[in-house]
Amino acid sequence: MENLKVIRTSKQESLTREVELFKDEKQLAQNYINSEGFIFEEADLIPTNLKLDIEEINSKLNPKSDSESSIIIYESLKNLNLINASDKRLWTTLCHKQFMNYVQDRWPLKDTPRSIILSRWLFNGTDRTAFTRNAISRLWWAGHLTAEPWKKEPSLEFLKNDDPYKYTRIMTDVAQLWFDITEREWGGNLIYRICFLETFDRISKSKNVSATFLSRELSKIFTGVLVADVVLVAHKEPQALIEYVEELTSYLEI
Repeated sequence: MENLKVIRTSKQESLTREVELFKDEKQLAQNYINSEGFIFEEADLIPTNLKLDIEEINSKLNPKSDSESSIIIYESLKNLNLINASDKRLWTTLCHKQFMNYVQDRWPLKDTPRSIILSRWLFNGTDRTAFTRNAISRLWWAGHLTAEPWKKEPSLEFLKNDDPYKYTRIMTDVAQLWFDITEREWGGNLIYRICFLETFDRISKSKNVSATFLSRELSKIFTGVLVADVVLVAHKEPQALIEYVEELTSYLEI
């Protein structure tokens, strides 16, 4: 176990500027590929009370399975409060140092390395989406947004499952689900988010259809049905919302 030190805001900003202004993208990629972990000056670091077993976590992170990696990161940082979880410096440090090998393997620096570094190693875009793109923060937030929802919301008790990470696995196994949930306002609501994932799971098991196509179509339906009068009912009766959307999909050619 080691007490984690995170980079200061000034270092976070200078890393971002350096990537944005670096002229040669190929050389920029090589700088990240060849490094085994960035060495930061002590003056650039701030000590924290966070303790992590870095070696154990690295031994379990799987660049071929977002669901496995998400559960590992969330379990390791389960007690992280939302203020710390919203600190870009924490995730940038973990990407550039402790979990750099995982990030390199999961997000290879090819084609457009600058955009990959900015989104996966650092942060770009709005705060609402940036945390679900960064290579390590996205894993923690996936767990936070989906783990054991029946413990957080009594109306979701009917979905209780022996696997506390049922919805984490569903959400992280399909890239389109990440996009469709995090890019829409209703995705910020626990009930609608879990109802969406449950509906997706039910339909994907009963119909032979592309997961990407299904996620896109369902997101359109959810966006359409969550109007004022439906919202009031759906929030009280999430099971009714799931069944209602399932019924609507019967008219789709899927």
